[in-house]
Amino acid sequence: RWWSSPAVLIPLGGVLPFGVVFVEVYYVVASFWNYKFYFVFDLMLAVLLMLVVVTSCSAIVVTYVLLQAEDYRWPWVAFLSGAWCALYIFLYTCV
Repeated sequence: RWWSSPAVLIPLGGVLPFGVVFVEVYYVVASFWNYKFYFVFDLMLAVLLMLVVVTSCSAIVVTYVLLQAEDYRWPWVAFLSGAWCALYIFLYTCV
């Protein structure tokens, strides 16, 4: 089963949390490059809380898929699937 391999689950585990914060990151980066101040900090806090919840849920789903496939490498895969969201955000802000 190709869909239960760590090489597939790790990058896909970060896509959903990145999709949650994509719009907010866009506004922050756009205000930074346009030399404007970003004043919507309460919305940023709400997006941060949503990011934590969605990253936790996606790591739980990745762990469930790996445990169903009887893969013993689930702790690192669950951690790295959430960490790939940070990599996606970093690459998005660089490009």
